[in-house]
Amino acid sequence: MSGTGFPIVISKFIAEADARNNAKQIQSVFWHAFLTITLLSLTLFICLFTGAPLLAGLMGDGRLAGLLRMSAFIYLFVPLLSVLRGSFQGRDNNMVPTAVSQVGEQAVRVSLILGCSLFLYIRHGTPYRFGAAATFGSVAAPAASTCILIFFSF
Repeated sequence: MSGTGFPIVISKFIAEADARNNAKQIQSVFWHAFLTITLLSLTLFICLFTGAPLLAGLMGDGRLAGLLRMSAFIYLFVPLLSVLRGSFQGRDNNMVPTAVSQVGEQAVRVSLILGCSLFLYIRHGTPYRFGAAATFGSVAAPAASTCILIFFSF
């Protein structure tokens, strides 16, 4: 959601406002998009976080609830990632911050998943610990991407 969908829509509206040199409209698009996506993301976060035991039960393994709860935190990064990526793309077609943040995100995700998995393999980890390592990498990755985009903002 924060990789392509929302940023493309946001960048379109920001580019249109930028073409008219309307800074007030750019700021309005930024904040309206941020608030709308935040409400959607918080709803998804709450549903997944609170519904994790039910979903884990439907999956046939109640012990997956903790992993599902951990994965819900990914939704908390969607608003800021979407708006920052869309904002950079919409102003002067600057794709560098988006590209760097996406490469950084994948590098962090893969490094953490592989590193933690190797550590757990050596330590004879359980399948649930491997799942926790993969989920941790998947949650830490958008956090790293957000930091990269904030760096480009200054």
